[in-house]
Amino acid sequence: MKAQKKLWQLVNLKTQAVLRGPEKLPDNWAGIFGLAGIKDKIHELSWMGPSYAGLGWEEIVVDVEEVSPELLVKNRVRELLAATDWAMLPDVPMTVGQKQNWIAYRRALREVKHQPKFPHIIQWPAPPE
Repeated sequence: MKAQKKLWQLVNLKTQAVLRGPEKLPDNWAGIFGLAGIKDKIHELSWMGPSYAGLGWEEIVVDVEEVSPELLVKNRVRELLAATDWAMLPDVPMTVGQKQNWIAYRRALREVKHQPKFPHIIQWPAPPE
């Protein structure tokens, strides 16, 4: 059985032509409009100016395939790498040894896919202290 997911697509409200999407709305939109008012504000976008007249975001429900274990692990690796990007900046105050530890940790994250029982059993590397 397929799972279902709510997504949004930008459409020309007159022709119903899909101009963008389906996709998740940007996370910061709820902060701009408030959770309660977001659907009212984005359904018709003429308030944003003449070039947006006749456009609107519509919520749709789509069938999605179940996510594979491999994709789940790869997404987790991406999240962990993104969370450590700060350590690679040149102006971060750390010793050469600390920097090397972060580089080794990031390398180990990238090599998770080469583990013998990937993607079902993962030995996650420990981040440096």
